[in-house]
Amino acid sequence: MDRAAPAPLGERAQQQMKPKRGWSGQGRASAVARAAALGALLASGCSPAAPSGAAPEAAPAETGSRPDGAGDGAGISGLVDENEESFVPVDESDACVAERAERVESKEPVDIIVIVDNSASMEQELAATESNINENFAAILSDSGLDYRVIALSLHRRQRRTGFGQSATMLCVQQPLSALPDCTAAAEPRFSDRFFQYSTRVDSNDSFDLLLDTFAPPFDNEDREDQFGNAPNGWSEWLRPGIKKVFLELSDGNEDMPAEQFRRSLSELDPAAFGADPERPEYIFHSIVNVAPKAVGDEPYLPDEPVEPSTCDVLATGELASGLTSGETYQELSRVTGGLRFPICLPEAYDVVFREIAGRVIAQSDVACDFPVPEAPVGRAIDLDRVSVSIEHDGTGALATVLGQARVAEDCLGDAFFIRDERIQLCPDVCARVRGEQGARVDVLFGCESTIIVR
Repeated sequence: MDRAAPAPLGERAQQQMKPKRGWSGQGRASAVARAAALGALLASGCSPAAPSGAAPEAAPAETGSRPDGAGDGAGISGLVDENEESFVPVDESDACVAERAERVESKEPVDIIVIVDNSASMEQELAATESNINENFAAILSDSGLDYRVIALSLHRRQRRTGFGQSATMLCVQQPLSALPDCTAAAEPRFSDRFFQYSTRVDSNDSFDLLLDTFAPPFDNEDREDQFGNAPNGWSEWLRPGIKKVFLELSDGNEDMPAEQFRRSLSELDPAAFGADPERPEYIFHSIVNVAPKAVGDEPYLPDEPVEPSTCDVLATGELASGLTSGETYQELSRVTGGLRFPICLPEAYDVVFREIAGRVIAQSDVACDFPVPEAPVGRAIDLDRVSVSIEHDGTGALATVLGQARVAEDCLGDAFFIRDERIQLCPDVCARVRGEQGARVDVLFGCESTIIVR
């Protein structure tokens, strides 16, 4: 149906109108009452409130232009009221409150499960892993403002690292991630709000079994229980419900359980945490394994690249060794969950690796799909019938998508938002697209009306 553009504000002021849905700490009179008192509404937008006794300025006609200049609401879906009046979002010059990308784009919390192989061949890799977890990984996550938690599964190192023997293949995490001041002599892990450690031995080929067996009691093998008794209910007690899950595996071996079987078992174990459909896992699995480096050594293998059979190991001739594992099972799980794969044989490049993974954790955390209505400036009231929401496509460079406003969630269209309980909420289809697009962000502009009546 063709919808006429709204009448200029001066004309609409004399029509019988329902009260706006906006609010203010000072309260609002209905549009009808103000029309009767004044004969006209005061100008909408962000102009200063008129002082008592001053005549209001003439209100400019609303043109229906989109913030991107398309004109007459072209391409905007949604209705603002029961009379099917065209939706005319506020533009940037008239907005009295702006929730810009750096404020509106929020990342969902994430629980990161780190599994570190304690086998004897991991001496050099453990030292680099420990250093980078304590420095690069924790620092990047903290600086991002992300709400994160790290849960490590690996034997805790109690004494100074010697470079050989058992202490060389254990993991000790200190401040700022954990509450340990240092790792020179740490009798047991010390947890923080951000860090927990399930201290048990991880071998090269049993990470999947270990994750499943120690998730919650009853435990199949007493030897797998936390050696300090810190997790009688398994490492699952440190997971937060409804929070996104990311795994990071570090091993120079290969899991003997097929990736498909692990996905299925994990879904059966806790469908709410990991997804009910193993073909559509709701977690990401990154891996640092014995895969051959790319031409640029610290460059990751991406999810759309096949499993790489070549290994890190180099013969005296300088050629890559064959017949050894490249962590194929771990690689496959990374591929199907959208994770990255890195070579474990370049510990000197772990700073780059951990920064890349931390950045990916941040980038893959979902953009929020609802935003609170802000406080209005003094003398104004937020006009919820004049809200502009646009999706900025920073990753692709495409033109912004300007959304229309649906009256209620049930009226949602392809490119729309709705307002419920004083919150701006993206319609489900829009939310899914935003969360699936790298570099997408959301901008919200609010229009205002004056709440001061001239007498």
